[in-house]
Amino acid sequence: MENSNLNNESFTTTNNVVVKPSNTISWLGFSFALFTLFLLWFTFLTIFLIGKSDHNSSYGIASILLMIFLFIGLPVGLLGLILSVVGLNKAAKTGGKRWIGVVGLIFSGLSVLSLFAPFIFSFASAKEPAKVVTPASVINENRQENNVVFVVEGYQLKCYDNRETNDVKPYQTRLEYSSQIKKELEVWFKMHNVPKEETIILKVSSDTNYSQVAELLEALKRLGRTKYQLTSAL
Repeated sequence: MENSNLNNESFTTTNNVVVKPSNTISWLGFSFALFTLFLLWFTFLTIFLIGKSDHNSSYGIASILLMIFLFIGLPVGLLGLILSVVGLNKAAKTGGKRWIGVVGLIFSGLSVLSLFAPFIFSFASAKEPAKVVTPASVINENRQENNVVFVVEGYQLKCYDNRETNDVKPYQTRLEYSSQIKKELEVWFKMHNVPKEETIILKVSSDTNYSQVAELLEALKRLGRTKYQLTSAL
């Protein structure tokens, strides 16, 4: 009789043990969804900052980030969405924490909406380009010399031939490599019949990188154009 009571007591004690529901799946979905959202916006922000840079090497970094997001971010984001749904369903059945799965789904939804953010931003910011009116005094300053005038502004080079009349349509090119500049200027000198003894007025803006000026001077040296007057009065 005593053994029977002991067995019943043991059985009752075992049945009263409360097993806490596991939220592991929900936390995994939450973490994966948050990681994808962070990686996506980090990629967008980096590409936006790179877009303001003129360095060609920066575009390689942007390409690498896009590849990382496509091959890592998208699969992880999809896995986070699936785990959040599974975790939410499990929490609803076992009494677990539902908010973890809900927040994971919210992060997944934000990631999907964020994919359209660049297109929405581009459409919203697309306005009629502003017309910049250059004062006549500045224009005439680049043409007042009756010489060949090269104007360097940042990474841009403008070539004026003012020997006979003011050049209203100067040749424009981008300063990148001395070999590229040499080829373009060689053709320009031939088309305008500029002799090698002609003095070139070379004007450089204050925001110009000196390495670009060095590339231009190297190209002129290779062409045998060593007569020039260098000034930064822009």
